Order: sequence, then structure tokens, then C-alpha cells
Amino acid sequence: MSNERRNDCRTNRGASLDRWLTAVAHRTGVEDLIVGDQRGLLVASSRESERSEKLAAVAADLPSSVSDHLAVLRVRAKEDGLRLCATGEITCRLESLLMAEPGVVRILGEDLPA
Repeated sequence: MSNERRNDCRTNRGASLDRWLTAVAHRTGVEDLIVGDQRGLLVASSRESERSEKLAAVAADLPSSVSDHLAVLRVRAKEDGLRLCATGEITCRLESLLMAEPGVVRILGEDLPA
């Protein structure tokens, strides 16, 4: 990664999150990988689509869970109340959440104590 791109990522967390989620989604084969906030608003996604915004809205009301079509993980980062959400094959969803979460926390800032 070039120094210019690295500096851009540091100053633009939204773009950094989008790039990270896109890379994880590509590696794990999930359909969608998003970060939403506690109000149901989309923070970042692996691809821009209306579906991503709907996933963020649905995930806001869910605890960390896995259902037939959706996996949700509450992320404890500087901005509390975030949800990491994945759709696709169940094994891919779980792998993507576990792979993406440390990067989301790192990009958003320091981890909060448990």
C-alpha cells in the first residue's frame, strides 16, 4: 500500500472501513458485510446498495446472533453500539464477522475495556 493511500485511509475512516469490509467479504465469500449504528444507520459496507441500508436498520434491533439469513455481532469500539452484520452462507458469515471485527475496532480507534 502506498504511503499516500495509507495517509488517506488514516484521515477518512469511512473509506477505510469500506475498503476493509470489501476485502474481508471478498476473502470469505459473503454477500454483504456492513457496519451499522444503534439507530439503524449504515456506517460502512462492502458494497453500496439499498440492501446494505436495510441490513443496518434491521441489525440495530438485534443482539449478537446467527439466523437463517443473517449474522450480527455487536462491536465494542470507540463508537459503542455498532453492529457488524453479514449475509450469505452460514460458515462464510461467521468467518467474515470474526475476521472483520478486529479491523473495524482498529480503524475506529481504541478498544474499550470489556
